[in-house]
Amino acid sequence: MTRGPVHDADIEDAVIGGLLVANASLDEVLATGLVSEDFYVPSHSYSYAAICSLALRGEPADHLTVAAELRATGVDKLSAGDLVSSMANAPVASHLPPYAQRIRGLARLRALVGAGHELVDLGTTPTSDVEAALDQAERLVLEATSTGREDAGSSLAVEMIDELLDQLRARQDGTAPLPMSTGSVDLDRQLHGGFRPGQLVVLGARPSMGKTALVLGMAVAAAQRDVPTLYCSLEMSRAEVAERFLAMEGVSTDVQAAGLSERDWARAEQAREKLRTWPLRVDDDAAATVLTLRSRARRMASRQGLGLVIVDYLQLMSHRETENRQTQVAEISRELKRLARELCVPVVAVSQLSRNLEARENKVPRLADLRESGQLEQDADAVLFLHRPVVYDEKADPGEAHVIVAKHRNGPTGLVRLVWLPKRMRFADPSRREVA
Repeated sequence: MTRGPVHDADIEDAVIGGLLVANASLDEVLATGLVSEDFYVPSHSYSYAAICSLALRGEPADHLTVAAELRATGVDKLSAGDLVSSMANAPVASHLPPYAQRIRGLARLRALVGAGHELVDLGTTPTSDVEAALDQAERLVLEATSTGREDAGSSLAVEMIDELLDQLRARQDGTAPLPMSTGSVDLDRQLHGGFRPGQLVVLGARPSMGKTALVLGMAVAAAQRDVPTLYCSLEMSRAEVAERFLAMEGVSTDVQAAGLSERDWARAEQAREKLRTWPLRVDDDAAATVLTLRSRARRMASRQGLGLVIVDYLQLMSHRETENRQTQVAEISRELKRLARELCVPVVAVSQLSRNLEARENKVPRLADLRESGQLEQDADAVLFLHRPVVYDEKADPGEAHVIVAKHRNGPTGLVRLVWLPKRMRFADPSRREVA
């Protein structure tokens, strides 16, 4: 039996050359999930990583800049002349995505071959714990057959209607886009109408305050107004996000304890019909980086429009290795601000707050509590803190919640009162507490 190759150096060389010739094709290549580790030839892997790093900084990637980037990272065996040779083999840009998919496929086959060798060793090594050996074998097969990126870019809502961009333009005043509503009338008022295009908004809170519930409410408020919204969930899976959506519509999702009642089924179907008309896309790729987020946001903007990006949450976002996590968070912050300006949309980034807050008597968050990086405070156009007194004082009203506008580049700071509705996992303005 003839065995096929587990790598294709020519295809890899063509992808590197194609990206050097046409930098704009990187978004489509990234959309396939291709990473530097998928390349078999080390020089191709290093070159691809360098191209991605340059793109992340918004710099052009050609044979000179990539060679310089490689030297800066300690790779000195690949010259600009070698890269020029790759450029000579560049295919047409439309071939790059299928070439990238082939590279990924061959990488998975190599992983499968490696797992096969380990399985042989596992099966021929005497052991008294057969169950443990079988469990390890299952893990090896699962790791070899899973890329960890299958769900990247998955959607919980159908794509927006064709006329959406026309509707958005019709709601503009003819000179500038209108502010983006936060979903709260009182918070909108404090922010002079809501979020504005190009803004980076940081929402910080300690665990259990309801950060995800608040930003999901913002996503729903935008989608209900026909604003295309990209919600990047790095913490929760699509199933968990879906449960949150149902809870917001009054559906009890505690299926483990008891099945849905007829009333819940009816509400769930109504929620589904709402989602069908909303231009809301949920991406639950737990391995998302700023670069992949930017690629997906760009593609969504070009294909159907984009009005709001939400990242939940910032500290879980992967980034290139640097000397410390503080530097990583600072770079992520700068890139999110760049994304907001480039696509002219508000970007809302959820952030954990430092646990130092727990050690002091006054638990109300302040700017110094932004975790791991003062760069967040510097880059953000607005910094909001979510605080529920009952988390620290059991005698407090369980429904009381505060959004503290600690920084507002274009307006006043202050405190906005909201109401926490635990059964619906959402917040509401005090004036709408009974009807929410």
